[in-house]
Amino acid sequence: MNKKGLKKYLSSLNNDELQSEIIKLFEKFDQVKHYYTAELSNDTQELLSKYKLRIEKEFQRASTRSSNSYRITEINNIIKEFEKVSVFSIDIIELKLYRIELAIKLVKEQRIDDQTYYGSIAGHYQKVLKQINATHLEEYFTEKIDSIKDLLIKRSIIEEY
Repeated sequence: MNKKGLKKYLSSLNNDELQSEIIKLFEKFDQVKHYYTAELSNDTQELLSKYKLRIEKEFQRASTRSSNSYRITEINNIIKEFEKVSVFSIDIIELKLYRIELAIKLVKEQRIDDQTYYGSIAGHYQKVLKQINATHLEEYFTEKIDSIKDLLIKRSIIEEY
């Protein structure tokens, strides 16, 4: 079914049937539940904290291993999952910046000297900067961006510009 077919189906339902459909989705799919919880709540911090904790656990696994590897794919999947349930761009950006902060912390703690890893961190930083600009949230994130930029320069992950 495509979007047009779905719209046709939904328009054929009365209010009670439509509510019933939404409740079924809410009960069956966690992503729908998280989405409506965030949408109807003024406080998105609980959901954001939950996802930050999941990412932090992935980085903690890396710090306890002898190798520098961590599950990049898993962290990316956590962020993608959050993007599906989050209502506000500001929260998505916050989570992405948190990932960068943890990656920098791992560089410091593990004394990582890997240009590929540095390139990955710098790439994530550039992408999140573009997202901040696209959503006009520069003023909101100025301090955090400057702090992360200073850490990236200090660790020689990016050059000063």
